[in-house]
Amino acid sequence: MDFQVKKTNKKKERLFRYNANSIKFSLKNFKLLIFIFLIVVLFLLSTHKRNSSWTDPATLWKDVIKKGPKKARGYNNLGGFYYKQDKIDEAVQIYIIALKLEPNNALTHNNLGTIYHARRQIDRAINSYITALTVKPDYEKPYNNLGKVYAELGRIDEAITQFRIALKINPELIEAHNNLANVYATQGRLDEAISEYMAALRLTPDAPEIHYNLGTTYQTKGLKDKARKEYELALKLKPDFTLARQAIESLDRDFQGFRLR
Repeated sequence: MDFQVKKTNKKKERLFRYNANSIKFSLKNFKLLIFIFLIVVLFLLSTHKRNSSWTDPATLWKDVIKKGPKKARGYNNLGGFYYKQDKIDEAVQIYIIALKLEPNNALTHNNLGTIYHARRQIDRAINSYITALTVKPDYEKPYNNLGKVYAELGRIDEAITQFRIALKINPELIEAHNNLANVYATQGRLDEAISEYMAALRLTPDAPEIHYNLGTTYQTKGLKDKARKEYELALKLKPDFTLARQAIESLDRDFQGFRLR
């Protein structure tokens, strides 16, 4: 009888120890799960914050600047964003900071030149473009931009030279093809203009402005059917393209007038 009591007590003791260990194990698992849950939540919050900053370019580039305040890259991109938002004064200030950090950064000099050009500060624009080319002679964009300035100043031969250099460095620079074509068209070199417009359109077939430019050149040559086709393409790509619509209406009036005669 005493033996049975002792045996029963030992079973109860083992059962108690088992339950106690099970509770300890469950608590450890629970704490581990809580820890993992907190880590996941923190990760998701940080990811959301980072993704939110990426949806706002200004916030993104400010964050880049904060993490690398002595590098010009963040300032250049922030300046470009401000320029596109027509925040010209802010863009200039940012580019100047970038140049203090990296005085020989050709990209920054070129970007600053585009702002000076837009502001009609022509001498400053030219100086910025030339500085960019002094720093990086194989940088095609300042040649193209310098060509635009020269064209506006009536320095046509110099403009053509700059556009050609830009295209020699980068034959796929669409702007330079279009700009060179525009200059050729003003000189009456229509076949050369058409060739450059078509080169641009091979690179970017969906550019309504270039289709329009090609159309006006065809019309000047008296190729009205080809002109109409280009105007219609321009209008299809850009339904609110007023100049293209007016050009088509002008062709229609000319055709009606011809029939009346």
